[in-house]
Amino acid sequence: MKKILLLIIFAIGGYQLYQQKFSTPYLGEWYPNVEKFMATAVANGATEAQKPFIEQALSNTKVSITKDKFTFTFPNLSGGFDYKVEKQSDGCFHFVIDQAGGAVGCIENDELALTLDSNGNAEYFIKK
Repeated sequence: MKKILLLIIFAIGGYQLYQQKFSTPYLGEWYPNVEKFMATAVANGATEAQKPFIEQALSNTKVSITKDKFTFTFPNLSGGFDYKVEKQSDGCFHFVIDQAGGAVGCIENDELALTLDSNGNAEYFIKK
């Protein structure tokens, strides 16, 4: 009986470890959801004349997440950072990114909503 109970405990512990560490839908290359970025820019006062420049900047932007690096690529800046991740809920993960702060990333309908810990702003990315 003790062996069966021990086996059940290890099975449950192994499943929880898998869910927290190895179930990683966030891995891959993520590109800005241009429509949502543009809607936010317009809501924050972007003019019609600025829209082409914003769209050009977005076309050169991506976030790459591998098992050991969180890499940002922006038009004039890029960098890869070590990170740790904790699963918060179904489809949501808290990223602690070395030298860049933290963010909560939630994946829904193949879209990554990345909410920054520092200011609560959300940025939306899609996989291509």
